[in-house]
Amino acid sequence: MTTSVETSPNNKTLRTTIIGSVVGALAGVMAAMFFIRSIESSGAAQARRIHSSTLIGIGMTALNLLRQIADLGEK
Repeated sequence: MTTSVETSPNNKTLRTTIIGSVVGALAGVMAAMFFIRSIESSGAAQARRIHSSTLIGIGMTALNLLRQIADLGEK
């Protein structure tokens, strides 16, 4: 009754979830760092307001990226 830890479907799901979470967190930190760097390089005392149309565009791009990542599993 020996089962391999590597072939367990639950283990693969957990590992994929953890890796995805870490990559997502790192991407979020990098995005924040780039945003702060752009504010600092522009010499502004504080961030300008971001228009809702810009946020909608970023959100649509993020959803498209997530859909493409999800499609990788089907290929």
